[in-house]
Amino acid sequence: MAVLLNPLCLSRKSCQEILLEKSLSLHWPPLVQKRTGENRVVLYDRISGFIWLFLGLIICVMSYRIDLGEAGSPGPGFIPFLTGCLLILLSFIFLVKSFLLSTDSRREKNLWKGLRWDKPLLVVIALFAYILLLPVFGYLVVTLLFMVFLGKLIQPQKWTMIIIISILSVAASYLIFGLWLNCQFPKGVLKF
Repeated sequence: MAVLLNPLCLSRKSCQEILLEKSLSLHWPPLVQKRTGENRVVLYDRISGFIWLFLGLIICVMSYRIDLGEAGSPGPGFIPFLTGCLLILLSFIFLVKSFLLSTDSRREKNLWKGLRWDKPLLVVIALFAYILLLPVFGYLVVTLLFMVFLGKLIQPQKWTMIIIISILSVAASYLIFGLWLNCQFPKGVLKF
């Protein structure tokens, strides 16, 4: 085997390996060049964008088959059709961004770093307590307590401000939905 005096062959690789890599890289890059993490993220973004675009098209076609209705009286397919159109629009914007942004501007950021989980966890626990206590104590009492809890937890204010805002929001929701629109709320043991 003759050794060529070529600067490419001075590394540990043989000349045949280098020539094979060069010929493969001209014709079929995925065989030689491994995808980096950034390129993989861009590829996955594009694939997911096309999947959402296709799903939006399916939703639009199926809702059109159901019946869109007319301008004055929308049919059962009108809202799903609008949802499909919105999905198509958002996936198209996502795809355009994935093709236009360079990989340098798409550096992976750790979205979960520095997040505080105590407040979201307390809100979820409060929602479960709200669901469990609503039939027992009724809408007005449980919603008032829930609003006071959220007001103190999310953006701590003075107690008087939190209580006034909570009473006004519960009263407004009860007046609009309970009295004006005649919605039924759980009354609980207190009967109001």
